[in-house]
Amino acid sequence: MSISIKGTIITETFNYDGGRQFAAHEKFLIEDALQWTFSRFNIAPAVERIATFGASAHGEFTLAMGLRHTDIFCAIFCASSGAGEQPRATMPSSLPSVFLDAGARKPFFLENETHWAVALSSAGRVHGRARRVARRCVLEGGVPSDDSLGFDR
Repeated sequence: MSISIKGTIITETFNYDGGRQFAAHEKFLIEDALQWTFSRFNIAPAVERIATFGASAHGEFTLAMGLRHTDIFCAIFCASSGAGEQPRATMPSSLPSVFLDAGARKPFFLENETHWAVALSSAGRVHGRARRVARRCVLEGGVPSDDSLGFDR
């Protein structure tokens, strides 16, 4: 779905235009919004206190930002991510904690989150309970009972 506001196309997919809109959102978040927040509220930027959250198209954006800016974010919370952002072949050496959520009755989103679960599992970034949930979901073809997959450093 996309709409036009004053001649600017707004879309649910960040890569429809070769990544220009995605890059603009990234610049705004990292260079403008976060810096303004730190300055306005006199907050010292500390990676152990900054998380990113998103759902649907914003879920894929939050995954991208969290993995591109591991020096800024300590945690990524992603619900029902879109399919535009795909896991890299090689994950960063230092990953934030990652929490994925997708409803079992939403196959499109569950497939996307499962794809991410495989990539994060392969990177060795899965902890205890989430490892079992991911294994059941990904390797055994089951569906997580609570629809959540959690990954940690």
